[in-house]
Amino acid sequence: MWRTAAVAALLAVTLHLLISYYPMDTPVEAVRILTDYLFGQRVVREPEELVAEAWDSLIREPSKGWSRVAVG
Repeated sequence: MWRTAAVAALLAVTLHLLISYYPMDTPVEAVRILTDYLFGQRVVREPEELVAEAWDSLIREPSKGWSRVAVG
């Protein structure tokens, strides 16, 4: 019984990490990423592209507007 719970927890953590590190817009993109990973068709990208993509994923709009902005 505990093995089933451990497997379910491990699967949930794995899916959470995949979703947070590889955000996907459509299920088709998810299937493409999964098949590329499973069948070894890796796309080699430049380090600059990876850094730019990571930086863009970190930039978010503020959840509420600012009334005042401090400059100094």
